[in-house]
Amino acid sequence: MRGLFPLASAPDPDDETPETAPLADPLQTHGTTEPPPRPPAVAPGMLPLVYVAYMAVLLPVRAVKYLRLKWGFFLCDFCYLANAVVLLHLTVAPLSPRLAALSFVLADGPLAWAIYAWRTPWVFSSVELTTSVMIHLLPGLALFGNRFFPGPKGAAGVGRALWELAASPLSARPASAVATQVRETYLRLAVAPPDGTWDLSPGEAWAAMVAGPLAVYVAWQLAYWLVVQVLLLGLFKRDREYQTSFKWLTQRRSGWVIRQINRGRPRRRIVCFGLVQLMFTVVTGGLAIAVYRSFWGVLAWQAAKAAMALWFGAVSGRGLPAPPRPPPAPGPPAPGDSAADPRRHRPAPPQKYQCEAIPRKILKKALASRESRLGGVVAEDMDTVAATASVVVEATVLDASAAAKQFRRELLAGVGAG
Repeated sequence: MRGLFPLASAPDPDDETPETAPLADPLQTHGTTEPPPRPPAVAPGMLPLVYVAYMAVLLPVRAVKYLRLKWGFFLCDFCYLANAVVLLHLTVAPLSPRLAALSFVLADGPLAWAIYAWRTPWVFSSVELTTSVMIHLLPGLALFGNRFFPGPKGAAGVGRALWELAASPLSARPASAVATQVRETYLRLAVAPPDGTWDLSPGEAWAAMVAGPLAVYVAWQLAYWLVVQVLLLGLFKRDREYQTSFKWLTQRRSGWVIRQINRGRPRRRIVCFGLVQLMFTVVTGGLAIAVYRSFWGVLAWQAAKAAMALWFGAVSGRGLPAPPRPPPAPGPPAPGDSAADPRRHRPAPPQKYQCEAIPRKILKKALASRESRLGGVVAEDMDTVAATASVVVEATVLDASAAAKQFRRELLAGVGAG
């Protein structure tokens, strides 16, 4: 890719050029004129900087909002850990091939496919939904720009560029001179990865693209289970306003995978939730590995991610939250509908904890299966047995009541005679 996007050579500080001499063309390299490089306004090599700046602003805003809503445990999800790995790579070691491969598998594997799995809609009028899309979309784009295009690499490169711009007297110069200065600074500090930077031996590729992502996922899953399902289980039972991904998922009813997770006892649900996430990570990570070395494959995948989010935003109908509906005005009760009917004011049953809630469909299936195992006793026979038992119980209660009344009369007659 270096030949597609050439860079101007940096000026030699020892070259003393008279002030009256014309300035050398920054695009002139070793006596040959190369095609002009992309200006900073459209430079894809600036995508890592855009990603870091975006996350530096919106992640703290989301953290404050989620903590106030008691949604803070959403910040412990795997997508935020993957973003942390990508940020570490882009700011500390932007030219590390092993960290680049590890970050790519996480960002363009499970993190990107979560847009499809969770039907994440991109709604421009909603800051919340746009932030959710950017958390899954921007890491892969930033890695794409860092690996295939020249640009300031890492926090050191960006800091050096900002320092040079701050030290230059831009305010005292016309706008055209300021634009020229910014462009020259970008060209001077933009680093094109040399050929072979991202090459890995088979052993390094296996460690960085297979063993590494799996180790990161397993470590996160164990830590998440220990914190959410063991250490803080009492907190979730005391205060049911706290929300987690597992609790949110088990409250849904749509989708074959969700129905399979919700079946059975609490321990089975937790295990199924972890196994489904593990299989999802392995499959999507394998798809990311398949396109890792292809420029056009990675580019097509970036476009497909954005298209998925835009499609879900178009068909979801979600935007700004609708205003709450006013309560209905009180009116005369309908014929045969008494306002004092206790069934209308029956309190809703208390919500159970995430591991205890069982969907109604699964409960009905369990009852139907139980009835089928009652030795051929059909529903009509059960109704007959229940009716006969109710008659016997009623007769027994009436006989006991008559005997008690007779005993009371005899007792009072004995006391009066005495």
